[in-house]
Amino acid sequence: MTDRLKAAACFVRAADLGSFTRAAESLDMPLSNFSRAVAALERTLGGPLFVRTTRAIALTSRGEALLPAALSYNEPGPISFTPPEIVPAG
Repeated sequence: MTDRLKAAACFVRAADLGSFTRAAESLDMPLSNFSRAVAALERTLGGPLFVRTTRAIALTSRGEALLPAALSYNEPGPISFTPPEIVPAG
């Protein structure tokens, strides 16, 4: 499995299960490797895909925008994604 495909699989599973721990377990991956894959994807795409709390995760607007592309990702080429404009709060 390529790094891009692994990162996309991690992202989709975490979005589906709402937990990095449960998602990593479901993919039979150590949590540290899972977290690194998601972090690498976030760096590649220029921002966070999840809002993280100690109990749960939720998709950011960037994550919500990426999810349809990640769900359909089955080609070895780059993920086609344009991040949404980020508007500062306040």
